[in-house]
Amino acid sequence: MFRKARTLTGLAICLVVATSAFSSFALAQESDEEVVFTVGVTSDMKSASPYKACCSAEYEMLFMVYDMLVQFDKETLEAAPGLAESWEKSEDGKTWTFHIRKGVNWSDGKPLTAHDVKASFDFTVENGGAFSTYFPFDPKFETPDDYTLVWKSDKPTTAPVSPAWVYILPAHIWDKFKTLKEAKEFRNVPTVSSGAFTLEEWKEGEFWRMQANEDYWQGAPHMDEVVFRVFDNNEAMVQALRKGEIDFADNIPAALYNSLEGAPDIARHKAVGGYFYNLAFGLWKPNQKGSGGEDPTNHPSLQDPIVRQSIDFAIDKQTLVDKVLLGNGTTANSPILPASEYWQPTDIPIRPFDITQANQMLEDAGYEDTDGDGIREMPGGGDPLKYEFLVLTDYPVSVPSGKLIKGWLKQIGMDVDLVPVDTGKAYDAWYAHDYDAYVWGWGPDPDPDFILSIFTSGSCDVWSDGCYSNKEYDKLYEQQRVATSPEERKAITDQMAQMLYEEVPEVFLYWEDDLQAYRSDRWTGFVAQPPPDGYLIYQYGAYSYLSIRPVAGSEGSAAEAQAGIPPMVWVAVAGGVVVLIGIVMAVRRRTSEEDKA
Repeated sequence: MFRKARTLTGLAICLVVATSAFSSFALAQESDEEVVFTVGVTSDMKSASPYKACCSAEYEMLFMVYDMLVQFDKETLEAAPGLAESWEKSEDGKTWTFHIRKGVNWSDGKPLTAHDVKASFDFTVENGGAFSTYFPFDPKFETPDDYTLVWKSDKPTTAPVSPAWVYILPAHIWDKFKTLKEAKEFRNVPTVSSGAFTLEEWKEGEFWRMQANEDYWQGAPHMDEVVFRVFDNNEAMVQALRKGEIDFADNIPAALYNSLEGAPDIARHKAVGGYFYNLAFGLWKPNQKGSGGEDPTNHPSLQDPIVRQSIDFAIDKQTLVDKVLLGNGTTANSPILPASEYWQPTDIPIRPFDITQANQMLEDAGYEDTDGDGIREMPGGGDPLKYEFLVLTDYPVSVPSGKLIKGWLKQIGMDVDLVPVDTGKAYDAWYAHDYDAYVWGWGPDPDPDFILSIFTSGSCDVWSDGCYSNKEYDKLYEQQRVATSPEERKAITDQMAQMLYEEVPEVFLYWEDDLQAYRSDRWTGFVAQPPPDGYLIYQYGAYSYLSIRPVAGSEGSAAEAQAGIPPMVWVAVAGGVVVLIGIVMAVRRRTSEEDKA
């Protein structure tokens, strides 16, 4: 949800900031009346196009800029009215009719209608890609009038109210793109928005700036701008919070979070379990070449479920929670969001830490150390069990988790080489099928459909972590999509979770609490989703951004609180050359359309 830009008037003044603390950035403001909420992050956006959205940063921006037809409820995470104020379905469950809100406008003043919804859905269905998984059974969309959308499918479906996580885009902007490639390459800055904010500026590697939409249909935000400032590391981000240079820090590593206990004017918040980490195995077959035509490099032993199960037995998940997260998380047994209590799988345990059991399983399956070097070989001799595991340097818990896992697997005769990479290089390796496993993670939808879909055969080279393929699992996935009741569907999703437990396409390691902190001397009104321990920002929507407001009597802006820095930095114009002194901002979380999730 976003907003309109203001123009500068009057004399432009050039300000040069020479202090070492601000050698790489200066915060710009257009007037001392601006109320700016500044968020610190350590990951930049990868793209502002919804069709190339990758990670948390993009999804946070998109929730602020675009509405969905049906949104996630603030408290329950279930389907709630969004651009559709109401809907009904036919008796056979094949036709859903949505009634679109009247009086909603795009930020350029054009009305938002059912035709925008249809165009957004049609493009996704016709061009394929990852978001097409939200549209099963060959749906067709009709607009009998400007404010009615009819969704018809060949089979009964609850997909329209899962809800379908597809942002509604302005057709008069996006209709010019005929292919998915064109849509992905569109820079989309500034945005034409329907939400509480517009994306007005993005300086890659430094910041992106959102401006509030004073005419937003759910009410105007209580600030003028939200600026996301990108930091090189978490230490710098937390230090900026202490100094009052930013208002909010997200995804803080546990040790730094603990260091903020008792810090003056800083409130801490632990958001429980919205993101899980996994050890995902590369399961590509020899003929499944990478995007550039490369042969897959994954070790052949990983095709054996016994090897994957033994690895799961050899990983002490509780120790990972205790040592890597410092207790700020819970062990995982499935990819289904803990906050979605109804959908939690029934009777699936956490596989226990048992080195003896892991060794015995490998021994019984013929993986022996025949040359006495401490490393097992393939049955009958052949390749030793030596693996390359990618660990992501821009995810604070990935590297230390990988180090502990490496030590445990050595105890069962496996040699692991950890390969540190950033997110971009991890995607390159994923596209090329050039890894044995990686320590990465997901922030799943509240409804389990999407996260369960990534394990279907059709998700290989789209969303799948490593191309797990099982025809029985695929059948169950389709069955749960046409279930006629939640109880029937739950029984099927439980079977799917059990199959993932037994087959181990990836080891579900732990759910990481999101450790957040903010300047309580300047801001109030945060709303947790779901209450009471959900996220304050990086939610399934933009709820907090509509309720956060300055504390009475405070400056209400990090820019005004910086010692030695004036409350506003003017744009300099000299000799006809405009010198912009920008802001540095931030990012975080999930995966992609082109890239994966």
